[in-house]
Amino acid sequence: MTAWIFALCLAVGVAGEARAQRAPAQSGPVYELSQAELALDCRRLTGRMQVRILQLRDHAQSAKSSGVARMAQQTLTPLTGGSMHGANPDGQYQRDLAMLHAYNRRLAEKKCPTFDLEAELQPQPVTSTPRPLAPKRN
Repeated sequence: MTAWIFALCLAVGVAGEARAQRAPAQSGPVYELSQAELALDCRRLTGRMQVRILQLRDHAQSAKSSGVARMAQQTLTPLTGGSMHGANPDGQYQRDLAMLHAYNRRLAEKKCPTFDLEAELQPQPVTSTPRPLAPKRN
């Protein structure tokens, strides 16, 4: 039984590797704002960004599941049912980061204070609230 599970995991891993080699290069996820998000005012956009920045700050330091555990989840979930949530934490981080950049661009379009995302996403004390920077005056 153990040999069968190992062979299944190995086959899925090899197939995934072959698929990854054929995939075209991408620059990363792109986030398109919805109509509801486009209608948000500066205060609401800023609030959403603050919450998401706080959630993402410790991504690099957070404990991640092992590759074997993620592969097992990806392999067995379709067979047994269940959630794929958390199976690709790095992919989710990239999607969240794309959303933050889209929100930041929208703040700039509206002439609202924007965030220095690179600085705000660095590890900081939990009590440190992300603050937008005043727009540059021309």
